[in-house]
Amino acid sequence: MLLLCSGDVELNPGPNDKILADILESVRGLEAGQETILTELKGVKEKQAETDAQIKQLNDRVASLEASIASRSPGEISLPENSLQGINDQLQHITSRCDSAENRMRRSNLLFFGIEDDVNEDWEASEKKLIEFCEENLQITLHKPAV
Repeated sequence: MLLLCSGDVELNPGPNDKILADILESVRGLEAGQETILTELKGVKEKQAETDAQIKQLNDRVASLEASIASRSPGEISLPENSLQGINDQLQHITSRCDSAENRMRRSNLLFFGIEDDVNEDWEASEKKLIEFCEENLQITLHKPAV
């Protein structure tokens, strides 16, 4: 008691039950959260193991398909002969139609011999030369769309 009277000593309030109860509640909440996280992590690991097994199965299937294809001769892999013949016939038909269309397009063309081409002459300069030639020598007036 004498110490208390001197005034330099603080009173010890003792343990605070409310603070301890709050800390205990927080720790229990953290433990519950950790338990949830651990459960979810276990589920993720199980799913990853399943996915790894499926990937291994797919790799095995791809390897067996590659081995099967590699073991076949080129003749076995090629297209059937009748399919190739059909494609060849279609190609010849399209080629002949293209040639025919080009020939019909050329029927209306006129050829002008003796007109010199310049080295860097473009299409427009050639048109201009032909229009001038027709006007001066043939007395025919041409318009650009007709050329």
